[in-house]
Order: sequence, then C-alpha cells, then structure tokens
Amino acid sequence: MQTTEKASMVWGRQVGPKTCPERYSEVCWAYLWGWQAGHGLACHNVPKIGKTYWLEWSGKTLCSEENAQDLHESLCFEAEMNGRQFSPFEQKAREMNEEVDTELAWEAYEEGVRESILADVSTYGVEEYQ
Repeated sequence: MQTTEKASMVWGRQVGPKTCPERYSEVCWAYLWGWQAGHGLACHNVPKIGKTYWLEWSGKTLCSEENAQDLHESLCFEAEMNGRQFSPFEQKAREMNEEVDTELAWEAYEEGVRESILADVSTYGVEEYQ
C-alpha cells in the first residue's frame, strides 16, 4: 500500500490534501488516490466553448458559457467511469479489493475522485473554457 505521504505526491509535487476525512483514516491512501485521479481528470477534460461533446447520458452537447462548468464535471465523471475498463486501473482495484474493509476503500476512493473534480472545476472561469 502507498503511504499517505506518497499517495499525495505526483512527480515530487503535492497534489491535493495531505490528509483525508476522519471516516477514511484507515484507508486514507485510497481517498488520496481518488483525489489524484479526479485532479488529473479535471485538468485533462476541459471543454471549449463552441465545441460539441458526446456524453453517454445526454448525447451531443454544445459547450456554452452557461453550461461549461456542468459539462466539465460531466466529462470528468464519465472519463473516470470509462477509465475503469483499462489495465492501469486494475492495479488500484486489486489493492482496494485486498483491503480488510473493501467497501470502505472503494467509498474513500470514489469520494476522493468526486471531491477533487468538484474542487478543481469550481476554480474554472469562463476564460479557461475559451
């Protein structure tokens, strides 16, 4: 398992919190892994105003000033779910499934993803979507 300190570092830089919510203290590494994943998704799924995107749940969606942040969130969450189908995610899944409290580890991971995406997207303004 990665330690809390290692899990919050990416390429030697601090990404996200160094701690996690108290309820996840036993599986803090899973929460921080989720935070890292969500941060990466938020950075790499930034929509551009005027461009059309495909979302599984809504089909074609035109990015506008009015829906850019909502679309950004949707693109991130959809990318996270789609990413679970590929082998890099399998290593994380295996480690979480080997935890004594597997459900708590998965809950922590998913909460980290969710909180990170929402935190990152909330910092974007219209200018970042241009």
